[in-house]
Amino acid sequence: MNETIYIKLLEEGTTVYRPVNALKLKDGIFKILDKPETDEVWEFQFNAIVRCIEKKLSGDFCLIAIEKVLS
Repeated sequence: MNETIYIKLLEEGTTVYRPVNALKLKDGIFKILDKPETDEVWEFQFNAIVRCIEKKLSGDFCLIAIEKVLS
């Protein structure tokens, strides 16, 4: 099942997150399905398998990618 997760953008000067499509593999583990369309530098790249946690962003709880998981 696809879900929206958030990936931290690097080289922004402040903390910024990008929403991306990801495939849920199991609880808290997702495979990133999107690729950057601009010159953004993402903390995790297309096809990476990442662990996510819920974090409150702008008043809503979102799934934030926190680490790459070895496949």
